[in-house]
Amino acid sequence: MELQQIGLRHPAAQLVRDIQRNRTGIPRRMFIAEGLYEHNIVLATGVRLDTFLWCPEAAYSDEARTRSAELAARARRANGRARMACCR
Repeated sequence: MELQQIGLRHPAAQLVRDIQRNRTGIPRRMFIAEGLYEHNIVLATGVRLDTFLWCPEAAYSDEARTRSAELAARARRANGRARMACCR
């Protein structure tokens, strides 16, 4: 899976931080699903995906890699991030 790499200042990364910090001006009905369990729920319920951000170094299992490919295919935008950007 080939994804565009982004950094901490990319608008998608800034939106994630804004959602996590519950800032105003966030588009309606946006949330962050982080982790394999949450990703499985998103896939099972058919939630529409706007943006999928993936840090390959944080995926520890084959199932996580499989789910990431499925989520990236369903997302309107898919981006990869470097390990350092993921963990900040």
